Amino acid sequence: MSERSWLRRPSVLSRQALVLYTSLIVYGSWYPFSGWRSLGIGPLAYPRTRCRSI
Repeated sequence: MSERSWLRRPSVLSRQALVLYTSLIVYGSWYPFSGWRSLGIGPLAYPRTRCRSI
């Protein structure tokens, strides 16, 4: 084996950090959806403006 074989092994700390980071992203993405109410307006119901062609 070469002296630098440890460079190719995946780090346990990096895997744990990735799992922690991913779970924080998922938790942060779910949290804003709690307590939402329907206002009876569709997601694409916004006033459309007309653009003039030049």
